[in-house]
Amino acid sequence: KTSSRGIRSFNPMLTLDIRGDQRVIGKLDQALQRINNPKSLMTETGDLLIKEFQENFPQEGGNLNEAWEPLQPETIIQRLRLGYPARPILVRSGKLMRGFQKEVKTFQVRVHNPVDYFKYHQAGGKNLPRRRMIHAPEWLKQEVVRVFADFVRKIFV
Repeated sequence: KTSSRGIRSFNPMLTLDIRGDQRVIGKLDQALQRINNPKSLMTETGDLLIKEFQENFPQEGGNLNEAWEPLQPETIIQRLRLGYPARPILVRSGKLMRGFQKEVKTFQVRVHNPVDYFKYHQAGGKNLPRRRMIHAPEWLKQEVVRVFADFVRKIFV
């Protein structure tokens, strides 16, 4: 169509009418359903992140390529006096390590730790060294990319 100003308007519209092999039609339908509802992908991604964050505790930060500062001698003495082992750092009851949660939405996953003292250790402070428990080094980012790539591959298999 041409407007009164001589400018062509373009209104693209595509209609597909697929006929034939019901298996092909079924596969295309399944692919569209998975693409439009990637909740399983978000759940798998959240589970992967929680697993890696929890595995970071016995490694005292080393699992995520950021070793935590060692405990002060006074802290070790206090832990032993209270009946806790000197190691691993940040693990007494295990509450902090087990506290990670995920919130999954259709196109989003949020991993967090609602334990009240998590934020102080994650950020550090004047008298508290920073010991990050949520952190994404390059290798972990690549692992998330692999999960996404696997999801896409499975759609068309």
